[in-house]
Amino acid sequence: MRSHVEHRKGTMRAKILTILSIAGLLAGCATAPAVPYWQNPGWVNSLATAVKHNVKYPHSAAAQDSPSGTAIVTFIYYKGNLLEPHVVQSTGSSVLDGAITEQIAKIKPPQAAGSDTDTPHAFQMTIPMSPVSPSLRLALRQALAEHIQYPIMAERYGSSGLLIAYFEYKNGEILNPKIQKSSGNISLDQAVLNELRATALPKPPDWLKNKTFGFSIPYCFGLLTCANTVTQVRYVSTGESSSLSKPPCAVVGYEYKNGAFSNIHLIKSSGDADWDKHAVAEAAQGKLPEPPARFDRAVSDYTVPVCSNSSLDAAPASPHPD
Repeated sequence: MRSHVEHRKGTMRAKILTILSIAGLLAGCATAPAVPYWQNPGWVNSLATAVKHNVKYPHSAAAQDSPSGTAIVTFIYYKGNLLEPHVVQSTGSSVLDGAITEQIAKIKPPQAAGSDTDTPHAFQMTIPMSPVSPSLRLALRQALAEHIQYPIMAERYGSSGLLIAYFEYKNGEILNPKIQKSSGNISLDQAVLNELRATALPKPPDWLKNKTFGFSIPYCFGLLTCANTVTQVRYVSTGESSSLSKPPCAVVGYEYKNGAFSNIHLIKSSGDADWDKHAVAEAAQGKLPEPPARFDRAVSDYTVPVCSNSSLDAAPASPHPD
């Protein structure tokens, strides 16, 4: 009985210490100075997420050759409202610009978290507008990644290369697949074309039915293949023949160790000196994909293609041994 009572006393003491510790933490939090809400990164991220999720591509634009573009927009946050949205850099379409400002004005953002909540503050955001939604783009990328295989003979002989393929997408079908930029290896080029012709893609939403869109995809072949980025090129109007002007594409190398990028350098020129400088500058700003988990972390050197009308969200190409 005695031991039971002592155990209960010990438990009560632990509870008292725990309560006092929590009280101390709360007191410490209460005395910590709060930063203005616009300097609270967590809240700013939640604001950006709210805008991103609520600004949608207008279906009415599909009747006007489905324009696309990226706008830079400013607005003022004040007491739970977004006021005076203004496009400072246009998408190139008055329909899209109007849709952006109209939708931003209707958004109910998260309540400000921090100090100075009664003070209005201006924000600026970059907002891409495309009839091909991120979810559809992801579905296309996954479907393509599942079908493109490294040709057996090319793998046996260690063939490698970067190619850019183009195709038109309509009602879930791939039309007119072509090679925009050859890998320099016929078997690799032909393998991609064969797989594209045989690949069925997810269907678009009903409001994009019978609309045709052109896409380009970079493919990296080596000892390990890289994931592929699907990049919208443009809307293809009815009866229009595809224009296959080749986008500049540079190959940038870098080292990745312990979560950090270093030794960023140009490996292969795009043939355009200005684009080469831009590609390296983009990489130097940290806009590089982290190597996939399947890659050996002991290998530090990677390469990635940087193409115009593209983004750096593809996985890196095959790593090179140290």
